[in-house]
Amino acid sequence: LSAFCLLIMMTGVFLSFSRGAWGVAAGALMLCIFLSFITAPSRRMRMRVIMIALSGMALFVILLAIALQFDGIRETFEVRASLNQSYDSGETGRFGNQRRSIPLLLEQPNGFGPYGFRDYFPEDPHNTFVNAFASYGWLGGITYLTLIMTTCLVGWTLVFRKTRYRPLAPFLCSSWLDLGSHACEPALRGMAESPPSADNGMASVDKANRPTMSQRTASKP
Repeated sequence: LSAFCLLIMMTGVFLSFSRGAWGVAAGALMLCIFLSFITAPSRRMRMRVIMIALSGMALFVILLAIALQFDGIRETFEVRASLNQSYDSGETGRFGNQRRSIPLLLEQPNGFGPYGFRDYFPEDPHNTFVNAFASYGWLGGITYLTLIMTTCLVGWTLVFRKTRYRPLAPFLCSSWLDLGSHACEPALRGMAESPPSADNGMASVDKANRPTMSQRTASKP
């Protein structure tokens, strides 16, 4: 039953064609397998973890090969499997907008307001940490960071402490720890691309053209 439920969830993740979902799912699974292996109470359990992991990988490869036999799925997969998409790169791309939003958010303690990111940039941030600061300001962003760090700390402690929760700790901790990678996303993209210049960076978000809170409120139905 557990394997069947996992299969349904992973099928949904794959058919979402979201590179972020693929990456988080892969990272969480690998971390979960690693933590389950090093905390296994016996050699027999470690071998069981290895066998389950290898069986899961083999099943994934088989199902992927079957799915790619359909033209629609194969074509979409080939497009989405690329690391660089046209809407991601450049100063006005998704990751460029994330980096350029940081100086603005440092100037506005209350952030942009819920769904306000799109009033400054062409699209939503697509980053949970940037969105937390943009939608709910410094207080909301710091609270969200505190929640993530506290959960990771408690979960990591439970992984290596012999309690009744230890068997579940690797599963619960892996997803939250992998979520932390989103915090590094804008910085990692910034290292891969040239930093924003004064002309192409902040100048493209002219302060004179930024909508105020009252203007944005009045423009909404």
